[in-house]
This record gives sequence, C-alpha cells and structure tokens, in this order.
Amino acid sequence: MTYDSLEAVNKLSYPVKIQFDLADNEFVAEFLDLPGCSAAGSTVAEAYERAQNAKAEWLRVAFQQGLPIPKPSEPGDHSGRILVRVPTSLHGMLADRAQLHGVSLNQYIVHLLSAGAVRDESADRLQQVIDRVEQLQWQVGKLQSYMNRVVSSPTQASYYGTNVAAATVTGGPVIYDTHTMTQEVST
Repeated sequence: MTYDSLEAVNKLSYPVKIQFDLADNEFVAEFLDLPGCSAAGSTVAEAYERAQNAKAEWLRVAFQQGLPIPKPSEPGDHSGRILVRVPTSLHGMLADRAQLHGVSLNQYIVHLLSAGAVRDESADRLQQVIDRVEQLQWQVGKLQSYMNRVVSSPTQASYYGTNVAAATVTGGPVIYDTHTMTQEVST
C-alpha cells in the first residue's frame, strides 16, 4: 500500500504481540505485520514502548526508501466458525465423550481445542526453560573445568587469556594479563 506522507503512515495502528522470553528473561513485543520489527524490555510496558519506537523507525525507513508498507491486519478477521471433516469413528467417539460429560458436541470440541492450544503453548515455554537450563549447565561445566585446573595446578591456570600465578608478592597472588603482559598485585 502507498501513502502520501510519513504522518499518514505513523497513524496506522498495527497489532502488537507481547510474550515473555524465558531464555533471555525479558518481554518481547513484536509487530507481526512488519517483518523484523520487535523490541524487548524487562517489563511489558518497557517492551511495548521500545516496540513503538522500533515501529516508528521501521515505517520511517520503509516510507523514505519507497518500500511497500503493509496494511495493518484486523484482529477480528475470524468468524468463530470452522468446518472440520473427521472420520466417522472419531465423530462417534467425540459425541459419546460429550454426552458422558453432559455437554454439547460443539462445547466438548471447543474444550479439547482450548486444552490442546494451552498444552501446545506450555510445551513451547517448557522447551525454552529446558534450553536455558542446558545453557546454564554448560556454563557451570566450563566453570567447574576451570576450577579443577586451578585446584590441580595452583602455580598456573589459564582461562581466556588471563594467567593466575600462586606466587605471592606482598601477601597476595600475582595476576598477569597476557594481553598487556602487565602485572597486578592483589592484596
């Protein structure tokens, strides 16, 4: 869609989706209609405010470069009615279960779909937690390996360019920075 002015573009109201990212421990606000337009923050309000700034910048750049600016999607594009074809055996089983629970077939199917959607989202969040735990376990493993080297060789342990010598000068260990080869004495 084309617009006459940047002011007209900035008046467009795009829906924003805000979710908590467990891996990064922050909220992420994303404009699904604007590819790549998102921002993060430690609170919902901060993520939203940053996303609004990102949206303004995204639209400004697209407008100035003559790129297509998508029309905002409408959140009410869904009628609430769907048609799903299922095997007769599944239809019968669902009807029996609905009757057992004392609800209509439609109510029972809505219940199952809702429970499945929640379970699916929970599985996604659980996977984020698992990924974060694995990342932390890897970092702890690296730290344990480093500590084992320090304990097993107290005269010299090397880790990311810093050597720690156990020799004492004025009561503290001598630390050599291998990047500058300078000596610091901690007391």
